[in-house]
Amino acid sequence: MTPISLSRKIHGLISGSTLNLIPDCGHLPPIEKPEAVATLLLELLQRRELNQRP
Repeated sequence: MTPISLSRKIHGLISGSTLNLIPDCGHLPPIEKPEAVATLLLELLQRRELNQRP
């Protein structure tokens, strides 16, 4: 697991990246917070779809 401080640094170095922090979640977000993960994944897929339209 990457410390939040390093995650923020990496995020700042990657143009167009998105950093999402899930509160009160440990090492297994899909198991601990499945609704939050599903929401974030749907948002990512929707952004990709919008960006790929002609």
